[in-house]
Amino acid sequence: MVRGKKNAIVEYRGHRATVRAIDGWHCPARGEVEFAGKEGTRYAEALDKLRLKIDAEESAELARIRKKLNLSQRRTAAIAGGAPTFKVVKSLHAVSLLKNMMSRLDPAFSVL
Repeated sequence: MVRGKKNAIVEYRGHRATVRAIDGWHCPARGEVEFAGKEGTRYAEALDKLRLKIDAEESAELARIRKKLNLSQRRTAAIAGGAPTFKVVKSLHAVSLLKNMMSRLDPAFSVL
């Protein structure tokens, strides 16, 4: 570990940003750093800024594509494998309960 100020890279979803002159103990072999003072906060803020920027860009791009294809948010989520709707969750819960009840009646039903 070498004490000094060096640029550090923050990465998020394949995107990178440079945080200039991070003060701390830097490992030349692994590229790791033990932050001095409030440098960790500065590094975390740079990562948050990059994350928010990338998330906003991806969200805008997804909305643009969805509108161009004339798809609703619900339909887009279904195609992309998003979170299931309440109706689907309710149906899955009902099937699970039914299988549980049937397996109590006859062990052969437990393989369903």
